[in-house]
Amino acid sequence: AGPRCAAMLLVLASLKLACEIALMALAGQGALHVLAGGRRRDNVFYLVLRGVARPFTAAAERVLPAGRAQRLAPAVAFALLAVAWLALTAAKIAQCLATGMAGCR
Repeated sequence: AGPRCAAMLLVLASLKLACEIALMALAGQGALHVLAGGRRRDNVFYLVLRGVARPFTAAAERVLPAGRAQRLAPAVAFALLAVAWLALTAAKIAQCLATGMAGCR
């Protein structure tokens, strides 16, 4: 149970971290959207955050109707990532409890 459980915990933690990074990038984009308005596209920090979140917003654009895809994609990506983060957190907690908290600190 040792190496296999440790590998599973590593996978869960890595996926959870990827969700957290994308969620923070989308939250930062939203904050700059409110603070900088139309000038956000000239902001280097906004462009970096957009690049980080782009794979997730592109995936959301693919599942949305064509007319609204670009405008709603960040919000849909954020919602899907939040659900994924919650599911990964629950799975990590379950894995930690199943292994007796070994490697969960």
